Amino acid sequence: MASNTSVLASKNTSGVHCVAPGCTNYFYKDANVSFHRVPSDKHQLSKWLQSLKRKNIPNLQYGRVCSEHFIDEDFVEKGR
Repeated sequence: MASNTSVLASKNTSGVHCVAPGCTNYFYKDANVSFHRVPSDKHQLSKWLQSLKRKNIPNLQYGRVCSEHFIDEDFVEKGR
């Protein structure tokens, strides 16, 4: 059992994680949470940074914003 614990511990320290201040969500933690890439468009990025109250986003390779920081109206169904 100790070996399983160390494997789980290593998963929560790497990989996709939410960059919102104070958020502890990461990919392996909750299957009901989706993760969204930070936009590359400078205008959209500026809006996201303002909403997140951040000056910059660290580690864009793995950094995402989780679905807990959006409202239903923020989501657009594919094909629309």
